[in-house]
Amino acid sequence: MTLPSRRVAVRRVAGARYDDALVAAAVRAAIADVGLDGANAHTDGWNPFGALVRPGGTVLVLPNFVFHKRPSEDAARFEAKCTQAAALRPLVELARRAVGPAGLVRVGNAPVQSGVWESVLDDTGTRAMLAALDREGARVEPIDLRGWVLDRDLRGSARAEGVSVDLGSASLLDVLGGADAFRVTHYDPARTGRFHGPGRHVYRLARAALEADLIVSAPKLKTHNKVGVTLALKGCVGTIAEKDCLAHHRRGDARRGGDEYPRANPLLALRTALGERVWREGEAGRATLLGRRLDMALSFVAHRAGMATGGSWSGNDTCWRMAVDIARCLRFADREGVLREAPQRAHVALLDGVVGGDGDGPLAPSPVRSGCVVFSADPFAADAAGASVMGFDPRRLRIVAGASGLARYPVTALRLDDVAASLDGAPVALEALAGRVSPRFNAAGGWRGAIEAR
Repeated sequence: MTLPSRRVAVRRVAGARYDDALVAAAVRAAIADVGLDGANAHTDGWNPFGALVRPGGTVLVLPNFVFHKRPSEDAARFEAKCTQAAALRPLVELARRAVGPAGLVRVGNAPVQSGVWESVLDDTGTRAMLAALDREGARVEPIDLRGWVLDRDLRGSARAEGVSVDLGSASLLDVLGGADAFRVTHYDPARTGRFHGPGRHVYRLARAALEADLIVSAPKLKTHNKVGVTLALKGCVGTIAEKDCLAHHRRGDARRGGDEYPRANPLLALRTALGERVWREGEAGRATLLGRRLDMALSFVAHRAGMATGGSWSGNDTCWRMAVDIARCLRFADREGVLREAPQRAHVALLDGVVGGDGDGPLAPSPVRSGCVVFSADPFAADAAGASVMGFDPRRLRIVAGASGLARYPVTALRLDDVAASLDGAPVALEALAGRVSPRFNAAGGWRGAIEAR
């Protein structure tokens, strides 16, 4: 079967609220709109994922469970941050239908290291949703994909197994050079450096992700301070078991070859120097733990002061490359992490935009009553439409435009002009989606004026 990958469907959700029936109807309609198992659409025999995974296979549903609900967050702010169970349930049900009783469906993600997995399952309604499906005989496994978790004392403990995938010189990071400058805030820079070097770019993916025959991404429709938008391609980072491998930015200011922040700043330089010292591997004694807390406090102060720190601005030319790299690994790496020339699994995407998030994403976005879901059998197409719905120009977003046209291990075979969008079943131009479905989103602070549709 030739997949209708160039199609992307946007469906409105009345009231922009997580009513189970309304959201499920919109999700199913969006999937039907792109033509998966079109001959049986709207019948009891409809099996849209059946062409993507065989009976007895494995599906990973990949939501955005970035962090549990904070005491200071109201319901709307939390809904803007994490994928909700109402959007996940129809995906899980359709995945279960495709793999049958002998198959396996997992709902998994790698939240921020200090996020509490059990809490986010409860906060999103996912635990209750899975319990209801379990009572109906459709068992689904929730799985924390993190290989390393920080506790409240900022000490680490090991969890899930990771598998190394080396993109080598094919990595989008390879052209940047200066691999010793790649950084992840609040991680040991020496360890990050061991993952990256000329002709060597290793990502540690959760084994459970590579065991999947089909990945169903289910991210939020929200902004992101390091890549502009949090959609399906950025959401692939949620399959990483060891976050030390994630090149978020390059150390220092732009004039010195970095993209951590735009220009020299003594406070940001101090925070960087402190962070590089206190996050080194080894036993975390009292002084080190106090230093880590000071580093996090300085990061917070700089952020609240409107300073671009940790690569949180539109000049970040590192993070989008890393995210697209991971999407390529998910498509072409086999179960043991060996890259093959042929795709190893299918990857589709449903964007949860019932309540979206703008401004300070991905961890503290403001709610936007965007009232829609977006589906495509091609994550690139989903992101192009999702960005357009938000009022951004996908051509100005490197994480979208840069994912197209890759010669080796391509994320997509499409160009932006190939994407065929529909709104509530009727054809629509991508650029016509801005402001038509949802209020326009406010970009993250360091991105204002850089990505908006003109």
